[in-house]
Amino acid sequence: MRRILAHALIGATCGFLALYLIPPTDRSVGPATIAASGRPGAGTTELQFPPLGRVIAETHDAPFSLRLALVEVDVPGLSKVVTAPAERARLAETLAGELRGAATRLGLEMVIAGMLAGAAGAALIAGRKRSVALAGAAGGVTAALLLAGTVGLTFDIEAFDEPRFTGALQRAPEVIAALRESEIAIDDVRSGYERGAERLADLLAAVAHPDDDVSVGTTALLHVSDIHSNPLGIELVDQLAEQFDVDAIVDTGDFTSFGVPLEGELGRLTDAIGVPYLLVPGNHDSSANEARLDRYRNITVVRQGVEEVAGISILGWADPTDTTWDKISTEEGNEMRLDEGEAVAAAVEDELPDVLAVHDVRMGEASIGKVGLILTGHSHEQDFRQESGTTILTVGSTGATGLGSFVESDRDYEAEIVYFDDGVAIAVDYVRFSGLANEFQVERRLIAAPVPES
Repeated sequence: MRRILAHALIGATCGFLALYLIPPTDRSVGPATIAASGRPGAGTTELQFPPLGRVIAETHDAPFSLRLALVEVDVPGLSKVVTAPAERARLAETLAGELRGAATRLGLEMVIAGMLAGAAGAALIAGRKRSVALAGAAGGVTAALLLAGTVGLTFDIEAFDEPRFTGALQRAPEVIAALRESEIAIDDVRSGYERGAERLADLLAAVAHPDDDVSVGTTALLHVSDIHSNPLGIELVDQLAEQFDVDAIVDTGDFTSFGVPLEGELGRLTDAIGVPYLLVPGNHDSSANEARLDRYRNITVVRQGVEEVAGISILGWADPTDTTWDKISTEEGNEMRLDEGEAVAAAVEDELPDVLAVHDVRMGEASIGKVGLILTGHSHEQDFRQESGTTILTVGSTGATGLGSFVESDRDYEAEIVYFDDGVAIAVDYVRFSGLANEFQVERRLIAAPVPES
């Protein structure tokens, strides 16, 4: 019995490895062709839409990754299909059927591959006997069935509510929005294939209609921080503001770096940005540079006060420290920020803003539970935290940590777009560029409606 189990285990292992050999399954879907494939992996589903890029979500618990790739599309024909709502619904229905067929065929191929690889592997390793081959085949089939069953039972199409997107910057908002459009009010009796098909139909529509307005119904703020005098960081802000159609920009400090007056001239670059730019000074923004930056038309330096943009009230509170040229130690600066946090919290209670913007999260700690959203920077590292009804968003360095990155850097340029509905933050798209290349990633997170404590 032990030998049979050992042979079956060998077969199961070989059957699992054989999944690498299964070729993609092509399915014609109206004016498009989609290739479905699976590989051992981290439990993700990946949608590939060249030249848009890839959308990835963690959809299931099995150590197996699914991939759907748009390998061919007739854009004029697709445009005709998705122009009318009825035609678009028909495309989604067709996609649902094709996805079922692709999933069935892929599952069958997994079982066959598991059986053949299990039998062959056990025979080669343990001996060329019929009983060995049968035990190996049974192990391979069992492994494939368990894997396919786990994928099917744990698959959650709603994981695409919070997708990761990698691709060309110009198309990112459309892809994220396409995934988002059909996710609200879905009838529980509808299958995952139907819901997945709707998302695919929306993505195909994005290919055919690159000019769709994805900002309808929400207000968007671009949150940046720690540009540190890097002109490429400012250029990135300009591009993101345009591509994501934001209503305003909130910069949580360290626009400059060394405290010298020349850095303040970088404010001239913001005049080309087409939306208001609010700067909440950080510990590297000297008072001289703050005054110089404030003279530029498009920058409003918010030292201690409330500004309203697009119906959203933002309380900005400048960092109380000036650490340029090591004027004070890091420990002294942190203590000053914690102390200043009490005054910030008192202002929050008086003003009742929608958003609190500070450079260092320490200045916002005392306001947790009193305001719905806190925007911070300073640490050069992304963080997302929810506590006592408050969401705290810390963005990494939009200038890839400084002027040195203007020449060469392996650090990321980072920013985030926060979406609001009636003054309440509902979602955030985190954007990360790798060095000076065009490769980037956008990751969507939904924000539960905060209920500040009284």
